[in-house]
Amino acid sequence: ALLLTAMAPGSATAAEFPLKDGDTWVMAGDSITAQHLHSNYYEAFCFARYPKLPFRFRNSGVGGDTIPKVLARYDWDLAPWKPTVVSVELGMNDQGGFSVEQFIANMGKLDERIKASSARPVYFTSSPINNGDTNAKLGGNNKLHQFAVALKSFAAGKNAPFADQF
Repeated sequence: ALLLTAMAPGSATAAEFPLKDGDTWVMAGDSITAQHLHSNYYEAFCFARYPKLPFRFRNSGVGGDTIPKVLARYDWDLAPWKPTVVSVELGMNDQGGFSVEQFIANMGKLDERIKASSARPVYFTSSPINNGDTNAKLGGNNKLHQFAVALKSFAAGKNAPFADQF
């Protein structure tokens, strides 16, 4: 369900499945992406649900990454795969050094880089820190929540798929 929510604005049906025959999906992110947990779920879903469509998936998560770090490695670590889809799941490490405005400005630069490589961007919020905080008491998740709200608006403005994992 998260995959379909992430990949299509509004509700998605099988007829509207957002990946196309031959797509190469590169997943950019930090250590959460690098663990291959959720990326394996997306890949397994696509191959199980659409076994006759050839998709390629590449995990490009690097622990400690921020948006500027992904931008710095984009040309040698993401672009060589010739992605048609690039998903971005960042924010966990950005929260320590960037304001919400800087986070969105950096995301704008990454959006431009993705589109310049002829790929379609997909935006995921960072997952919340699992420390017992709740929506009623955000605690250590306050800045990640602010990033999530801003990223939702950013993605809507770009007419890009968005998934709120928060």
